[in-house]
Amino acid sequence: MAGDLLAGIAWECIDLSPGEAAAPDKLPRPGSDWLGATVPGTAAGALRAAGRWSWGVDDESVLDGRDWWFRCRFPGGSEPGPWSLELGGLATLADVWLNGRHLLPSENMFLAHRIVVDELARENELTIRCAALGPVLAAPHPRPRWKSRLVRAQSLRWYRTTLLGRVPAWSRWAAPVGAVAGGPSAFARVCGPARTEAHGALRGPRGGRGGPRRAGAERRDAPGRPGARGR
Repeated sequence: MAGDLLAGIAWECIDLSPGEAAAPDKLPRPGSDWLGATVPGTAAGALRAAGRWSWGVDDESVLDGRDWWFRCRFPGGSEPGPWSLELGGLATLADVWLNGRHLLPSENMFLAHRIVVDELARENELTIRCAALGPVLAAPHPRPRWKSRLVRAQSLRWYRTTLLGRVPAWSRWAAPVGAVAGGPSAFARVCGPARTEAHGALRGPRGGRGGPRRAGAERRDAPGRPGARGR
């Protein structure tokens, strides 16, 4: 059984204008404006660690107003695949690439995902984009039956994301943007069924029923979270 391929692997993140990069190959080169990141973790945490943000500073434009990209590079396992890529909550409008191949779109931070990866390269790159939520919230939406004066944007009701950081009266700062749920990042190879709870968990061959599908992602709600979109 292979060990955790992401154990001790460094992550980095960068913020770009909405739509500035459509895929990982369009990202700036390493060392430009990339920040060290913790996964699971948030963009606000990366900014704070870099001394570029502190609690109480208005952050709506830099968090919900920007595309945030997270990536890491890791060596492939010594054993053959297939592998199971498992991801926890991604906040909020997210896309995932492995070695430049788009694997997953996600629009619900309360869902976990599982995708079969047939093989890994000798050196691999995992990339996650959390698209700017602000421009999406500003677009026209159906008129709500009931309005709330608490939230920053009435259209938040149409997206499966947290209100934390988006309620000016009592939770104004540090809206979660990034890979926010799950256990420690780990790419692991195991023989038996595995729970979908870790960010970037690549697990090995599985026998019997209930394994992940090759075409697309297997999704489920994170514990204690409702499955339907709010209205």
